[in-house]
Amino acid sequence: MIKSKLLWKVSGLEILVIFWFVVNGAYVSMTHPTTHYLQFLGIVPLAIGIAFYLTKTKKWPHFFSFQQNMSFKTRILFLSPLLLYLLIILIGNKGVHGSSIVDLVLILLTQTLVIAFVEEMVFRGFILNLLLAKSYKVAVLLSSFLFAFTHSLNMLSGQSVANTIF
Repeated sequence: MIKSKLLWKVSGLEILVIFWFVVNGAYVSMTHPTTHYLQFLGIVPLAIGIAFYLTKTKKWPHFFSFQQNMSFKTRILFLSPLLLYLLIILIGNKGVHGSSIVDLVLILLTQTLVIAFVEEMVFRGFILNLLLAKSYKVAVLLSSFLFAFTHSLNMLSGQSVANTIF
C-alpha cells in the first residue's frame, strides 16, 4: 500500500497536469489558433513553473545528468527511441506539414521544450522518483498508468481512440 503522504504528492502532481491541460484545451477551444505551436501556449506557464522549481532547488543535475564521455554509438543508442518516435510521427502525418521553416522550428521547439519537457518531468521525473521509494515495479507501472490515463482524457475532447493511442 502506498503511504498517504506519497499518495497525496502523486495525486497532486496528476491533478496539476490535468488542470493545465484542461486550461490549455479551453484556450484552444476559445481561440482556435491558426498555427500548431500556439495550440500549446496554455502549457507554457507549467513548463516555466517546473523550470523555476528545478532552478530554485538546484535539482537540474538530478534529472538531467549526462555522461560527458559517452561515445557517439552510445548516444545514438540512447536517442534511438526518440528517433523512432519522430519517424512514426512523420509517417503518421504523411510528411512534415508547416507553412514555413520558421513555423516548423516553432512547432519542434514547442513540442520538445514545452510539451515533452512537462510530460517527462512530471511522469518520468517527479512521479517516477517519488514512487521509487516504494519499489521499481510500482514506480514504472503507476507512472506509466498515470501517463496513459492523462492522455486518454484527450478522447473527452473528441480525439479518436486511434489518435489517442498514436
